[in-house]
Amino acid sequence: MKKKVIIIIAVVCVAIIAVVGTIFGVNAYNNYTIQQQTEQQDKSIDDTYSKFTKETDRAKKLVILSDFIKNKPSTSDEIKVEVLNSVEPKYNETLAKMQKFFTDDYDKTIKDNTIDSKTLEKTNDKKKLQSCIDNLESLKKTIDSEKSNVFYKKDIGNYDKKPDELISSYNDRITAIEKAEAEAKAKKEAEAKKKAEEKAKQEKKKQTESSNTNN
Repeated sequence: MKKKVIIIIAVVCVAIIAVVGTIFGVNAYNNYTIQQQTEQQDKSIDDTYSKFTKETDRAKKLVILSDFIKNKPSTSDEIKVEVLNSVEPKYNETLAKMQKFFTDDYDKTIKDNTIDSKTLEKTNDKKKLQSCIDNLESLKKTIDSEKSNVFYKKDIGNYDKKPDELISSYNDRITAIEKAEAEAKAKKEAEAKKKAEEKAKQEKKKQTESSNTNN
């Protein structure tokens, strides 16, 4: 009877050890898999950003950004949730840096083509104003073509309004300049006409006086 009990206990102990060993083995494998997948995803993110920074062509940079967004790691790629949670901060940080390349360029274009209100009131350089308008119109088209990626899951902010506001103020100034030019031209023509009329009167008067003297 005692032997039976001892055998049963031994079998139970072996079974427990086997189960515990299996659990530890599974956990160790899972941890190894998580570590491997995390390292792979980190490397993939680093490689993509390196490729982005080295690329000099804007259109190709946009393609890299677009692909980065489309190929964001997900559970559908058989990637463990623990891995996704681990790499998400790095992914978001890298995405923000790539998007910043484009928004920095938008900011520079807006800054380079901004004329403060006091200066704008005094300027009469229509050519400069038109150049700013053309540059801002071009920027609007660029933003429109890139915004789905550059502002992915982000607020577009003032980027869709600021160019229009500047363009409107410059067009108003050009209109004011042209109105002033037209008024100045009309005034000059009126003065010239008046002088011509006065000269004609004087000439006529001289002719009349000369004719009377001869008579």
